[in-house]
Amino acid sequence: MKPDDICGQFVEAGLKIKVWEEDKFVFIEGTREALIAIGELFIAQANYDIDDGFDIAPFCAGNAMFAPGSTTGIYISRVDESPESVKRRGQ
Repeated sequence: MKPDDICGQFVEAGLKIKVWEEDKFVFIEGTREALIAIGELFIAQANYDIDDGFDIAPFCAGNAMFAPGSTTGIYISRVDESPESVKRRGQ
């Protein structure tokens, strides 16, 4: 499933998350169902071969997913590792 499809289902279900920064932490707050759906969004992006990045934010695309008080967006960036980079990191 594409990340956009997950977002559409999230909105259709009336789910919301609240995202904000405080004391050098990023908080993501939501109901059990909302947090599960956000987890599914991460999985969908990890498996999406057409684009390695996806973002949602309370002030642009995906804003219907955010609860009032949200001040921070989310950018999900998949980094595919080559065997060479894995080997270098393990040394």
